[in-house]
Amino acid sequence: MLQLVECVLCLGEPVAYVPILMGKAGEFLALGHASAEVQSQIRPVMEVVPDCDVRDLLETFCDRVMEDVPNGMVLTVDCGALPAAQVLKGDAGGPMVRVGESLSWRQVAMCPVFRGTDTDETLAEVRAVMAWHQQGGCLRISSARDAQERRPDEERVREMLRTLRAAPEETDLSIDAGPVHLGTEGQHWQLRCWTRSST
Repeated sequence: MLQLVECVLCLGEPVAYVPILMGKAGEFLALGHASAEVQSQIRPVMEVVPDCDVRDLLETFCDRVMEDVPNGMVLTVDCGALPAAQVLKGDAGGPMVRVGESLSWRQVAMCPVFRGTDTDETLAEVRAVMAWHQQGGCLRISSARDAQERRPDEERVREMLRTLRAAPEETDLSIDAGPVHLGTEGQHWQLRCWTRSST
């Protein structure tokens, strides 16, 4: 399902559209079959979502990236729906590190998503992925009235940026405004805004 997103700048490059997609086969296929003109004007956010039918979720996600993400496209990846538990033996860490490392080996540029509710361990993973890929990070927050997570205040944002060793200008901001009802029962859009921070 495509969701409405407006994007002004990403790492200084003009982008017309930032679709937020569930990282499943259909969404990857659509991305891979979009025209070259469309591909050049988008910066997709792919959500890695739990799927009981997929044996190795993270490896399958990375395989789909290799098959369908155009060369040179920066992929913003959100692992927030997955448990932060270690997915490999040893010091390899959780899902963000595994995806970041796998895409780095495959030479696919990635920008990791983080949230104000992330633990220090998760932020450490995001920091590692940011260092490997040099594409900055993306802070994703919800401004919806019924949001379950608390919005980060200015001090929390500064604290996260210190932990990530990131400057504001290296950080995208994705704001989820929640459902926008259109008056017909059951119909709504999910409104999101995306921008590169400048402060």
